[in-house]
Amino acid sequence: MEIILAPSNLGLRPLAPGHEPGTWRAPAVLLANGLAAAVGAGAIVPLPRPAYTPLAQPGTRLYNGVTMRAFNLELAARVADSHARGAFPLVIGGDCSVLLGALAGARRAGGVALVHVDGHSDFRHPGNYDPTQSLGAVAGMDLALATGRGQSHQCRAGQG
Repeated sequence: MEIILAPSNLGLRPLAPGHEPGTWRAPAVLLANGLAAAVGAGAIVPLPRPAYTPLAQPGTRLYNGVTMRAFNLELAARVADSHARGAFPLVIGGDCSVLLGALAGARRAGGVALVHVDGHSDFRHPGNYDPTQSLGAVAGMDLALATGRGQSHQCRAGQG
C-alpha cells in the first residue's frame, strides 16, 4: 500500500468573506496520528498543497477550477504510477474534489468501479443549479462531474 497525500481544499466555497477552508490539513493530521502504520503503508507520496482562491478563475464557473484541474491531473499521474508499480494507492485528501484525480488515475490502470458514500449526494450540476448565478463548489458536485455532468464544453475548454 502506498499513501498519496492530496492536501486540497480547492473544491470548497468559503464559509464567509476572507475564510479559507481548513480541510487541506486532513492528510497531515491523519499521518501524524498513525495512519501509515495502521494501514501498513510501504511509501508515502506527498503532493504539494495548491493555492486556494475564493475568486472565479478565467474559463471556469467552479471555485478554483483551473487550479483544481492541474492538481487532479498530477494526482491522477501519481495514482496511475502507483498502480503501474503494483502498489495499492490510498489517496487521502482534504475535500471530495480529489475523487476526480483518484478516479482518473485508477482508470488508466484498467477497469474501475466506484462506490460513493457521503453525507450528501455530491450531484450538483448545471442541470439542477444556475452556474451563471453562482460559482460551483466541486466538493458538492464531484459525483456529477465524475459521471459526465459538469460545466458546458465552452467553460471546460477554457473558452468562456
